[in-house]
Amino acid sequence: MSIGLRRHDRTDLPRKVWLGWERGGQLVQVTCSGLDISRSGMRLSSTEPVPVRDLVNFRVMGTGFAGSGSVRSCVHSRMKYLIGIEFGGGLRWDEASFPVAAAPPQSAG
Repeated sequence: MSIGLRRHDRTDLPRKVWLGWERGGQLVQVTCSGLDISRSGMRLSSTEPVPVRDLVNFRVMGTGFAGSGSVRSCVHSRMKYLIGIEFGGGLRWDEASFPVAAAPPQSAG
């Protein structure tokens, strides 16, 4: 486990993650790049900022893992936003139920 504030070990998240949230009464949707995931949250890279404490819906593409969570951090870094999301409603991720390792490339043939 990493030293610091982390409660759970993190696993690389080489998947795209769909995010949706409300801004001014309108639904905003963006596809983010996954960075890492833990039992209680995940970190993403996005072209769009998301306000801290906003509630977002998410879907980790190709895994069946989806739900909602609260934005705990959103930091601008190198022309992107690094977003930390804490899962809500008792939702927990585990590798056995929702493997996130990248799918093997499809062979042309």
